[in-house]
Amino acid sequence: FEKGKLDTYDEYEIQEFMIITARDERTCRKCAVHDSKVLPMDEFIPRVTAPPFHPQCRCYTVAVLET
Repeated sequence: FEKGKLDTYDEYEIQEFMIITARDERTCRKCAVHDSKVLPMDEFIPRVTAPPFHPQCRCYTVAVLET
């Protein structure tokens, strides 16, 4: 879990995050169901609603910026 990324989201008052998976043949079902899912920051719970979902997880998050 990348604490630095979460600190940055907090510093810039990011309200939502998106989960991105590797999108290849090695992507497991547990991760695939989360691909492109957008959640509010108050639901950011590593290993539950945010990566890593399991050991060697290749998922990551990106900030959703308001336009």
